[in-house]
Amino acid sequence: MQTSSSIEDRSTKQSPLWATRLKLSAILALPILMIAASTFVYVTGVGMPTGTKNRGQLVVPAAQISDQLAVISGQDESTIPGQGVTWSMLYQEPKNGCKSDCLNSLYFIRQTHKAIGKYAPLLNRYYISREGKLNSDLLKNYPALIQLKASEQLMTTLENTNERQKPQYYLVDKQGFLMMTYSQENTLKDYITDLKFLFSNSE
Repeated sequence: MQTSSSIEDRSTKQSPLWATRLKLSAILALPILMIAASTFVYVTGVGMPTGTKNRGQLVVPAAQISDQLAVISGQDESTIPGQGVTWSMLYQEPKNGCKSDCLNSLYFIRQTHKAIGKYAPLLNRYYISREGKLNSDLLKNYPALIQLKASEQLMTTLENTNERQKPQYYLVDKQGFLMMTYSQENTLKDYITDLKFLFSNSE
């Protein structure tokens, strides 16, 4: 027959073990909770700080768009945005086609790409065609500009982020999330400042 003292001794020996297991479980669960919380803020925009130093307009919540894009045949089809390698700068073809303003915008993006210097390999430039057809003139004059076709849903999403209804640019991260938009009101310095900051903190 067990005495009360022997039961107390056993309880005393087991208590530290359970306490250790509880602490270990809490330590293991903490990173998971932090990741879940940050993912929730990132995707939904709830709790996102409003005072940022970005020159562009932050898209809240960030939208996953890589699965709604396809490279138009005749180009390297492995260079789709969101493959975890490079960031992407997208330009959507205006509704009236790629005329003088569009060509000026594409030239501006190319100059921006050159101006970020050593970070240039971390960025790809894309042109979203409304008809989904390869523009041979753009291919000739801008060989590094990758032409894409987009789903109707994505075309609507991009236009909904365009409050000024003017030609603008879209910045997509390595995972294919639409992060920021820029308008023609942004200067070259705005782009360079944002891109260099993002790239230096994502290497």
